[in-house]
Amino acid sequence: GQYGLKGKSLKLKVSEKIRRGNDGLYDMLGTEQLRIAQHSRMRQDIFLDSERIAKLLGSEFAKFHFIDNSIKFSWLARGDEDIAWTITQGLYDSSSTLRITEHAAGAFIAQESGAVLSDFDGKDIDWSTGPILANNRGLFATDPNKVPKQAIVKAAKEATEKSQVLYEERCEKRREKAKMLRKIFEEMTKQAETDEEIKGAEVVKRRGLEMLDNDEEMMKLTQESMNRGVPILGQPPTADADALEGPIPYSPINPNSE
Repeated sequence: GQYGLKGKSLKLKVSEKIRRGNDGLYDMLGTEQLRIAQHSRMRQDIFLDSERIAKLLGSEFAKFHFIDNSIKFSWLARGDEDIAWTITQGLYDSSSTLRITEHAAGAFIAQESGAVLSDFDGKDIDWSTGPILANNRGLFATDPNKVPKQAIVKAAKEATEKSQVLYEERCEKRREKAKMLRKIFEEMTKQAETDEEIKGAEVVKRRGLEMLDNDEEMMKLTQESMNRGVPILGQPPTADADALEGPIPYSPINPNSE
């Protein structure tokens, strides 16, 4: 057709690396660093898990690129990356939330180009489980000539142990905060003065203590807070670039307010 490709299609080879034009600082390191593509908008603890695996693989200053799920595997396939992976909720969490529709196309392209697919436990990817990859912990594709599969699995195992320790430390801090909140709730009625304030304080105290006594609900709130993609106070106001009056762009301050 009018927009058809001319000539034969080119076969991608994961081992044939291409070079970007903005690697000046990395070229000055004196040592070759891994190029790793991973999903964007990840929590800090998940990124630290990624960084920990890279260091265990011997890359102290790995270059991370943050990109959507399928595209990152395509970057690997064309030789732009050494590894592409997805870590779901952190290495400490063995559950799986990976959606097949977000990974299958890119993963197959990477595999056809010579990449090796696996999960972080070293198991093959089970594509027959429905919309969720329920039998796999994360997913990675690697150029086997650069980083063997077993090297990543071994590094992930060691990094998981550290991730679990740090998760327990965060849970302990949560328990300490829960104790502090419990004391605040228990003291609320003592600070109330009017009958209306006392009544309201009793309601808050009862509901607050019920929440603190429900470990399952507290863990749910904690996980939702960790997974939040929007700042807890909301997004900043959208500025009108053409406006001559009104709020200062990207600031909650209104210069016209008293």
